[in-house]
Amino acid sequence: MDVVPAADLNRHNHYGSRDFIPIGYRQFHMITVASLASSAGEIVVRKKIQTGAFVYEQGDCCQSEADEQGVSLSSYIHALFSLLWQKRSQRVLMIGCGGGTLATLLVRSGARVTVIDNNPNTFHLARDYFQMPAQVKCVVADGAEYLRNCREFYDAIVLDAYNGSIIPQHLQSPRFLKLVKRQLDRSDGVFLANVYLHHDFDLTADRMIHTAGSIWHEVALLDVQGHSGRNCDGARGRT
Repeated sequence: MDVVPAADLNRHNHYGSRDFIPIGYRQFHMITVASLASSAGEIVVRKKIQTGAFVYEQGDCCQSEADEQGVSLSSYIHALFSLLWQKRSQRVLMIGCGGGTLATLLVRSGARVTVIDNNPNTFHLARDYFQMPAQVKCVVADGAEYLRNCREFYDAIVLDAYNGSIIPQHLQSPRFLKLVKRQLDRSDGVFLANVYLHHDFDLTADRMIHTAGSIWHEVALLDVQGHSGRNCDGARGRT
């Protein structure tokens, strides 16, 4: 396993993806523009009064933030996009939608993107408030179930699916990662996973990298310790 420093990975704008948002911040600086029930917790879209930016929350956890043009304000999204751009990934499968900000960046750069989410309302919110382009193919399904029945192959597969601040266990399993490997088109196809860490002693990323190391020979963890409530990225492939 390689551990790669990523100095800018966790320099979020205020309350970037997967960060908890203080109640006072909501009360005095945001207005609620949409609210929907879901099995993983209430989905709420809020608008920042001062900047016009939109925030997508689920279960009291912020999952996406973008400006009025749909450009992500979360640094980890730009880190993932940079890795995919370096690989020249043209066919990308994303598991987990949220505000769809990574899909937006990819489509605007010319990639073909399919997004999987088990909640169809997510796609409507991503298009209505986060400017996710119509060219993004949206499929309502569980990520593992979709891969089991999938006949398409991809240059890259990105896992960014959460129940609150936790990745569903079946999407961290060896069985799931074997399905991912099967659907990557080339020997140098890349798999990326966004992992939220609550603190330095949170071993979620370490466990995922260990599991991925049993499936692939080359895996890497991009992380900067010392930040509570941060995003790190796990990667398979020569990035």
